[in-house]
Amino acid sequence: MDIAGSTLFIHLLVVLFGAGAWIAVNGVWVELPVIVYQTPEEWNLPAYLTIISQVGNIGPIIVAIMQVLFMFWLSVLKGTSDIKILMKA
Repeated sequence: MDIAGSTLFIHLLVVLFGAGAWIAVNGVWVELPVIVYQTPEEWNLPAYLTIISQVGNIGPIIVAIMQVLFMFWLSVLKGTSDIKILMKA
């Protein structure tokens, strides 16, 4: 398998992993009306799940921001601070 084929295969695996996680989360939301009455949290459970899933989105946002800032910081250290370098990232 060549480099392009292995990269495509890795991208496909990442997509399948993400889709599996998405299906699992949606499965919990579909079964939530049944689960709610059996847990001590009752209808607070959907609020907890919403907060947890939204906090999980903060990590990728921080990583993306840090990548842009790190590329800018490296360009300043090299003396090539140009907007074109930021557009490549």
